[in-house]
Amino acid sequence: MDLEILKLGIKEREVLKSSGVKSVEALALSDPDELPFGKQKSASLVQTARSIVAARAIEKVIISERGAEVRCKQFDQVAEKSVKSVLNLEEYYNEIEVKGNLIQVWPREGHEASWKAWILPQLQKWKFRIESSTNQTLKDKGITLNVSEIRDFAHKNGFDGFWKEVFADIKGAESMKEALTAALFSTFDEPVHLAVIGAPASAKTLARDIIAQNFSEVQTIGANVTRAGLVINYATGEKGAIADADNMIVLADEFDKVPARDAEFMYELMSNGTCSVHSGNIHMIIRSKFVLIATLNPEEQVFSDAPLDDIGLSPTLTSRFALAISSALEKLGLT
Repeated sequence: MDLEILKLGIKEREVLKSSGVKSVEALALSDPDELPFGKQKSASLVQTARSIVAARAIEKVIISERGAEVRCKQFDQVAEKSVKSVLNLEEYYNEIEVKGNLIQVWPREGHEASWKAWILPQLQKWKFRIESSTNQTLKDKGITLNVSEIRDFAHKNGFDGFWKEVFADIKGAESMKEALTAALFSTFDEPVHLAVIGAPASAKTLARDIIAQNFSEVQTIGANVTRAGLVINYATGEKGAIADADNMIVLADEFDKVPARDAEFMYELMSNGTCSVHSGNIHMIIRSKFVLIATLNPEEQVFSDAPLDDIGLSPTLTSRFALAISSALEKLGLT
């Protein structure tokens, strides 16, 4: 598969090709530490490539009391590595047998807790993904849903049909799922930016994973990238992750850690898709229209009587979110 499926810029594709990575399959086999990008971006690119390969390879996921079977339509070296990676099938925690196009896996003795916490949820998500009629076309193509396909599905199944099916793995949390759907249905010219606020390891993490694994045109930004600068690298002048997210859904983890110097630029980009950066020798106009779904943690791990004051963002930047909701189902308010 050509690298264009990853929605990378021309320069990024050329950098990968110059490093010997000329296809999605080659990227899926790569070691992130050997790629010519930052640690976060390299890991994200490799995992995205593996998700694409796995989506093409996996035919069926069968879960039983003993363990699970993963049946594949094709099973070469790249498919095996990709499937094991996206399903968290680390051999340290699991017993694994490969028989032709079939992977059999069950928890290793003494690691049943790890199986329930890390392996089984991932198997369940991929079982849902493969069986879902929404994603059947996706699986046959070997790609994930893009924005136009999201809207096509919305027309056929409606707002309620979308959030009930896509986020079926999240039990309860209807308000959060509806808010996520409102953001996904919005346009880049009139975005509905969403802040999902909650303590670590709450449902917001699963929600972010579902979106990242089932939709294309998604830019995932972790806390390390947030701290390093979203808009621009002030030392090198290189554009940050948010500048490369034009016409994409942006999933930003721990957005409460956005550097103060980026806050003004983020406000402008969230408002009108354009910002002017003038710092030292850097003079640049950045244009990037996106839909931001940001997850944030309360500063003290718990909420006070004024929860919107507990997330570490300035009131100005907070005001750019069209919706703010807690993953514990408490509706915090509309801004």
